Amino acid sequence: MVDYKAEVAKFLKGVVRTYGCVDGAGSFSCSVYDTAWLSMVTKVVDNGEIWLFPNSFGYVLNSQQANGSWEEYAAPIDGILNTMAALLSLCKHRLSPLQISELMLLDIDTRISRAEAALRDMLRKLDVASTMHVGYELLVPQLLQMLEGFGFAFDFPGKGFLLELHAQKMSHFDNNLLYQTSQTTALHSLEAFIGKIDFDKIKHQTRMGSMLASPSSTAVYLQHSKGWDSESENYLRHVLSYGEGKGNGGVPSAFPTTNFETIWVVSTLLEGDFLEDELGRDELAVFVKMIESSFQAEGGLLGFGEHTFVVQ
Repeated sequence: MVDYKAEVAKFLKGVVRTYGCVDGAGSFSCSVYDTAWLSMVTKVVDNGEIWLFPNSFGYVLNSQQANGSWEEYAAPIDGILNTMAALLSLCKHRLSPLQISELMLLDIDTRISRAEAALRDMLRKLDVASTMHVGYELLVPQLLQMLEGFGFAFDFPGKGFLLELHAQKMSHFDNNLLYQTSQTTALHSLEAFIGKIDFDKIKHQTRMGSMLASPSSTAVYLQHSKGWDSESENYLRHVLSYGEGKGNGGVPSAFPTTNFETIWVVSTLLEGDFLEDELGRDELAVFVKMIESSFQAEGGLLGFGEHTFVVQ
């Protein structure tokens, strides 16, 4: 018979050990969307310009489905965003292979054609009015515009309404919101503002190298800033190594997510009538110390991970 109490105590020990590291931790699944943005980062080194994260491009290639699209998670818009970002990455690599082996690029034209066809079908089926994904009305139009730069023009039934939503949202956006000292949720999706903001004016918004713990947003900031930010590069390398991908090139949509995940685990166990002694008082003490430390760092408030509390 399984001793569930012993197994739970063992599990919590592992959670505390994993999430207690100084740089935080997280177990969110890898995101094709965020990984695609990492795959588009270049860096100038002694021998010239290189793709900084070729393994991320490999992850994008390996994740393409038979119909040319990339995975749909909870809703159709997830598949659309994944496919748009991945297609953009394919186009950029097709234009500038840099150090990527020609062997890897042999079938890239076929991949692009399949991705384009799949995306057209996905956009045609998109019900814009019922889509609930946070920020899609900013991200999809931005990606449509960037793909237009590679010769793609996508028309679909909901495009007009989508562009109206985009214009309405952007009419209320003030660049100074990102340039000020307080943090805002817009920092988590900086790709929506490519060509619209000065990325050199938001360096002060990084925390431990990241832009609101968003790998995609940090990658975009790193690529579009004039001065290279080594701390942000190190953050992305840390996520590649210690995120759920564990070195396979993939990254999650957020990292670290220490507060969210540990609070979820511990609160669920306590609500399940496990006693403190059963869970381990030492482990719970470490957990409490972790949360107290985050509260103190954020002035009595709390975000989903270290330094992720926002005021707007």
